[in-house]
Formats: sequence, structure tokens, C-alpha cells
Amino acid sequence: VTILTEDDWTNFKKLFEKVHHNFFIRLKELHPDLTQAEIRLCALTKLNISTREISNILGISPESVRKCRWRLRKKLNIIDERTVDEVVLAL
Repeated sequence: VTILTEDDWTNFKKLFEKVHHNFFIRLKELHPDLTQAEIRLCALTKLNISTREISNILGISPESVRKCRWRLRKKLNIIDERTVDEVVLAL
């Protein structure tokens, strides 16, 4: 599975929302400044997908996924020992 086009993303969001109701709404309410790429990363993280799998799905390198997670950590104001994954899974 890949999410490379807007159509792929739209289809993914529809399926995702069936399982995780209002996830995108809650995410945007809590963090309105997130980019589309960060929202995609959050959604894939919510599915508990590994960094390597996320990189394959998004068509980017594993290092790019790690950098995005690091920037996301700052945007989500995670100052304790929790990981981005733990914060996203709790949404």
C-alpha cells in the first residue's frame, strides 16, 4: 500500500475514519498548525506502523520519517519522556 497521491490519501482517510472516528478532527482541534505530511504521519503512527513501513507507504526514506517525528515532537510540545507514538496513540 502507498499513499502517494491525493486520491490515495482521500481513500485512506475514509477507511481510517471508519475505525478511528473523529481522529482527524480531534488532531486538528488540538494542533491546528500541523501540516498534511504531519497529519499523515500521525495517522500511520496511530495504526502502530513501523518507521520502515511508513517510509515505504509515503515513498520517503526512513530518515525522513525520523526527522518528521522529531519536528512533530516539538510541535506537539512533548517535553517529558513520552514518544510521539505514545501521544498519538492516546488520541
